[in-house]
Amino acid sequence: MVPLITPLITRRRCLLLTITLAACIWAVTFVLIHEEPLTQYAVRPEESEASSAFAGTPADTSMASKVPPPTTTTLPSADAYVPVVVIFTSADRNWTLVHKLIRCLRSMFAFATAPVNLIFISDRKSFDVAESVIKRNVTSDKARVRISFLDLEDALLITAKDIQPLQERFRSNDSSYSHNVFLLSIVMHKLLPFHHQVLYVDVDIAFQADFSLLFKHFERFSPDQLIGLAYEQQPVYRHALESFRTTHPNTTVGEPPNKGHPGFNTGVILFDLDKMRSNKKFSSVLAKASILNLTAKYELQGNLSNQDTFSLLGFEYPQWFYVLPCEWNRQLCAWWKNNGFAHEFKSYHVCNKTPKIYHANCNTKLPLLRLQ
Repeated sequence: MVPLITPLITRRRCLLLTITLAACIWAVTFVLIHEEPLTQYAVRPEESEASSAFAGTPADTSMASKVPPPTTTTLPSADAYVPVVVIFTSADRNWTLVHKLIRCLRSMFAFATAPVNLIFISDRKSFDVAESVIKRNVTSDKARVRISFLDLEDALLITAKDIQPLQERFRSNDSSYSHNVFLLSIVMHKLLPFHHQVLYVDVDIAFQADFSLLFKHFERFSPDQLIGLAYEQQPVYRHALESFRTTHPNTTVGEPPNKGHPGFNTGVILFDLDKMRSNKKFSSVLAKASILNLTAKYELQGNLSNQDTFSLLGFEYPQWFYVLPCEWNRQLCAWWKNNGFAHEFKSYHVCNKTPKIYHANCNTKLPLLRLQ
């Protein structure tokens, strides 16, 4: 019986090995045919460092499929990129701020016809966040955008002597304005020594027109005008200058635009840096003694940091300021309407032009945006 059993076992083993080998070949073939490319899920090298700032927080990929792929066309010259400055700090702990940045830049690039040099004054972690979300959610096209970084600590160190008097005078209990960072805009001409003209924007704005059209307003500046801002569209300084207005009943300071100077809003600013650097009077006015004299003169009890400073300078030196049309900073906040100035509010808030920039100040909701 043994000679008969051995060949049977051998045949069964061969059959089993054949079946096993066929199954392996089929499995390998299936994997090779159906396997998706690894690059679909790989983190791009330029995102790896910035993405670490999002630990524990899901990335915003809701419109990632709409981001255009990188271009292979020849890049514009460095001078062709229009400089746009954004102050962006503590973003690694503030997803609301990150989403505002995405919304702001998406709206900008929806209408932009010129390439942009985005200059971030930021801490390192926040810059990494900004760089990553721009590439993933806005554009990674180097022909459309360059991203530059100015370290916040370096900026504060460079300008410490200039902004200290302002910080002492315009200190705020509001955490949104208490940091020196907002005062950096007042000395932008010292922070960016190799730039000539720049646009500064807050992240809570949304473009409804090509920002290049805004940049063309530099051509309308008079020889003495250094800075372009829109008027404040609420009776902020009617309230903040109450003491001065009481003792000076004929003043036009704090009045609505059709009657006087309501103060400025700093959500959108055009800086002619060359003119700011060459105007010796401008630099001297920022000294501690001059600021104290001006605040004493107008009895200004302000707490809005750079906005108070520019408004104060505008009251005293109106020749330095170009007034941007209201549609280029259409402010949506209506806080003062419900806090003591319902009767006067409309005269400050009126803007009969189609908005080209919406400004969702005091966390106001934006209307439905038009995107090309």
